[in-house]
Amino acid sequence: MAPGVQWGLATFGAGRRLEGLIGPFDSPAAAQRHARERCYGDWVVAPMLCVTDAEGVAVL
Repeated sequence: MAPGVQWGLATFGAGRRLEGLIGPFDSPAAAQRHARERCYGDWVVAPMLCVTDAEGVAVL
């Protein structure tokens, strides 16, 4: 994964309950495109958080 901001997509169901988290995407446009192509009814795009351990290995 290239350094820099990665983007995620949260999908919602009835009552705006969280249904899923999808990503990473290289840009907000890529996340939006993914959501439209899969016909998600309700979604939001946001920056993803990457947590690393002391050695720099991604753990989340």
